[in-house]
Amino acid sequence: MSKKLWFLLGLVLLLLASACDETKGGISEGLHPDIASDRVSVSFGVVAIGSGASQLLILQNVGDAELNISKMTLSGPSAGDFSLALEPDVVYAGERFAISDKVGENTREVLVTFSPTRVGDAEAVLTVYSNDPDESEFKIKLISLQVGPMPQVVPNPIVFPLLKGGEVETIKTTISNVGSAPLQFVDISINGSTDFATSMGERAGIVFPTTPLEPNESFTLDIVYAPLLEGPDLGSLDMKYVFGEETQLHSVEIRATGADPCIRVSPQAIDFGEVIIGQTATTPVTIENCGTQLLSIRGMALSAETADTFGLANLLQVPSEAAPVVLVKDSVVTFDVLFTPVAEEVSLGTLHISSDSLNLPEIDMELFGNGTLNGCPVPVAVGRIQGSTDPWSAELVVAEGDIIDLSGTDSSDPDGNLITGYRWEMLTAPSGFLNGFTPTYAVENPQIMLDLPGNYEVALNVYDEHGRESCAPAMVNIRVKHNNCPIADAAARLAGTTDTYSTMLTVGPADLIDFTAEASSDPDGAGALTYQWSLFSGPAGVSVNWLPNATVEKPQVRIPAGGTFVFELRVFDDRGAESCLPAQVTIFVANYCPTTVAGGRLDGSGGPFTDQVAVAPLQYVELQGSLSTDPDGDALEYRWSVVSAPSGFAQPFSPSAMSANPKIQLTQIGDYIFELVVLDQYGCLSTEPARVAARARSDNQFLMELAWNTNYTDVDFHLLAGAGVWNSAGADDCYYSERNPLWGNLSDVNDDPGLDRDDVDGYGPEQINIKTPQRTDGVGTYAYTVPYEIGVFYYDDHLNSATTYAVVKIFFDGAVVPDYTLPTSPPPPNAFPGMPLQNGRTAPNDFWHVGYVAWGASGGTFTENGQLRAGYP
Repeated sequence: MSKKLWFLLGLVLLLLASACDETKGGISEGLHPDIASDRVSVSFGVVAIGSGASQLLILQNVGDAELNISKMTLSGPSAGDFSLALEPDVVYAGERFAISDKVGENTREVLVTFSPTRVGDAEAVLTVYSNDPDESEFKIKLISLQVGPMPQVVPNPIVFPLLKGGEVETIKTTISNVGSAPLQFVDISINGSTDFATSMGERAGIVFPTTPLEPNESFTLDIVYAPLLEGPDLGSLDMKYVFGEETQLHSVEIRATGADPCIRVSPQAIDFGEVIIGQTATTPVTIENCGTQLLSIRGMALSAETADTFGLANLLQVPSEAAPVVLVKDSVVTFDVLFTPVAEEVSLGTLHISSDSLNLPEIDMELFGNGTLNGCPVPVAVGRIQGSTDPWSAELVVAEGDIIDLSGTDSSDPDGNLITGYRWEMLTAPSGFLNGFTPTYAVENPQIMLDLPGNYEVALNVYDEHGRESCAPAMVNIRVKHNNCPIADAAARLAGTTDTYSTMLTVGPADLIDFTAEASSDPDGAGALTYQWSLFSGPAGVSVNWLPNATVEKPQVRIPAGGTFVFELRVFDDRGAESCLPAQVTIFVANYCPTTVAGGRLDGSGGPFTDQVAVAPLQYVELQGSLSTDPDGDALEYRWSVVSAPSGFAQPFSPSAMSANPKIQLTQIGDYIFELVVLDQYGCLSTEPARVAARARSDNQFLMELAWNTNYTDVDFHLLAGAGVWNSAGADDCYYSERNPLWGNLSDVNDDPGLDRDDVDGYGPEQINIKTPQRTDGVGTYAYTVPYEIGVFYYDDHLNSATTYAVVKIFFDGAVVPDYTLPTSPPPPNAFPGMPLQNGRTAPNDFWHVGYVAWGASGGTFTENGQLRAGYP
């Protein structure tokens, strides 16, 4: 039953029930809103990662009461890549809005933007929640075709003729990215016959661009065939590349068979993009015989799963097994693939081609297409010199300083919609170009002045009256020519010598220096050059006198002070054009080395910097070297190092040891010495280093540290109380899962242990401490009757190391030097010190029962156990 009949039935029932004209939920009984849209799905085609595309969606109220939209949501696997907007540049954030039922006021535009962040197909659902009684949740599908890289090799296959032993032939291949996302190769190699290699003799580890290949970018690779004996030979060019989070393989056959048929089909896939519903798009396909023998094409048809919107045309003969199409060497056959969409949806298909080719007997060409009601407007951009009567053109050659008139008047829309918006953009321009379009970039016919020589690329995108943007910009390419700059070339040497002129020179104070500009030149071969010398930089307050003046080709200078001086030469041709870049000569005069000044303080304390610092374990020391000086005013380079530290210390300076004022964490108890040396920009090292001594000391009566010697490994520290259970979920064991258990007197935190640092990725240290331990001799209300126990568990080696060596240090009563260092037995020759833990990968993992700590009236004592076992005791 239609909505209208339901509405009439409801109205009759209402009249029978009551003659009152009441309303419910803001909707008069018998009058209903009815939500609709100008399309049921929105397709964005292929959009490159890092860019975006927008589509204008029109919501409509075709009912006879106000339509209230409570919210709009995006859902589905790619929802995060889509966004909505009701106003320009304002992202929709869940606001309510209404659409009137009055004609002319009953629509609302919603801008849907797709900005892909990953490769692969994208799909989401836009749900509009409203008071429409029949469709309170109105859904619109949002889709985009596959976004990703796609390698292509031309030629494909790579076919060599048969050669005799000792002969060599080379084929240049072009490897391109025909996809829509950057293409990152992982490996390129040649496999199969060893007679195939690159021009550099490579087969494995072939050199390729390390930076991702952008869409439509390519590089070339020479494939060489050099058989020792006459073939045939077969091989392959194998390329591994990243697609999403997976590695894909693209292989191209290399062959030297001579007598085999060979087929080459171009293109390898067809993406028609967006095509207006009812219109037909055409793409030609070429099949080539790339071998020396006859090629029989035995079949060519669209697969059964192919959408009806695809078709074939201009085939002189449909090949079959009984009547194949036969191609001689180097001949081709061409035909057209057609796409005629009938609905606003994505169409997929496959064209299957079979032949007697040994390299590719079966070929499946993927077909993509997307129907749309609103086709992309087509921009047309041209330009000419302002004031001229030259024909409008998209390729211009103009002079420096010319003003260019640009025109987008001939832009059009295939649907007959009005072109209502223009966006001009300067894609490429010489460095330093800053001029903009006048009056703005958003008009049909702007102007722009090109005042720098070089190449310019100007792009135009247009918008139709519904906000649809052109699928691709139109380009105007402009080359600005000018009078070439003369080239400045300067050098110097010590006067009175026959030394070679140089751009860097070291002299003594008051030495006389000869300068020369005789190597300067003018690429245009114009008349004589003129010169202008100057002091570009040097110590403050120092000036020089040029002899006889600063405008001759070969002047002299005597520098009156020490330091670093940079002299500059500019040259001018007979037309007044200045050298594009000045030439420089650097003179070093009696350089003096810098003086190092260093200090330290507790990070965040705000106190003075001194050469003696005291902190608690795990605190940071803030170091200062910025007070170091250089008598010449040269820039300084800082180099901090750790001269001495407790064994096992491996913490870095932050942000680096090259920072003037770094920080470093003192992760272990003990004494440290940090040293700073500085050098100036010419490599002169400070005569003496400066040192900062630091001490990390704890006021806890009992503290122990664990360190080990491998990176990326996880070793865990355990302290057990009251004959408890190791690795227990209760409070007996202090370890990473119970970092601050409650022991002894539950109202006193001073007798509770604390795991201050848990290291899961190598070296340590880990620390456990108790400020005031409970006695273990049974004396006292909360005392224990058995000693504390210390254990070390090899939790996980993360596949990085089979063996790690662990060391435990025990400190009593705030000592700086450990009272005990375990294990006590010396390591074997050439081994790392420490207890070897060998199984950190599969259960049961290694457990080192270090020993026991007894606590009495006079403090703590330790007894070693030293047992190494598999798993917890």
